Amino acid sequence: MKKLLDYLARPVLELAGKIPYKRYAYFTAGVLLACAALMATLLGRAPVWAAVIVSAAVVTLAALWKEYWHDAKPEPRDLVAAVLGGGVVWLTILSLYLVEFLKG
Repeated sequence: MKKLLDYLARPVLELAGKIPYKRYAYFTAGVLLACAALMATLLGRAPVWAAVIVSAAVVTLAALWKEYWHDAKPEPRDLVAAVLGGGVVWLTILSLYLVEFLKG
């Protein structure tokens, strides 16, 4: 069993080793910004769908600002990493919202 797990995990770990550290940092920043904007919007008593839209706008605008106005040489992959980090939060919230909606 251990050999099977090693065989399955090896390609994933090799791929993770090829991703630069700063992409992980941008991904994490996207997650944190999305969570903060989502919580702030929900505490303002906005509906869930509006909170997700505001959170998406905040993460996208922050990533655009960082890449195209702050950095000397913009890298679009950094922007994508930040938005993917936020996407994890948005998909989680929307799936939980869907489950509650289907419960009735």
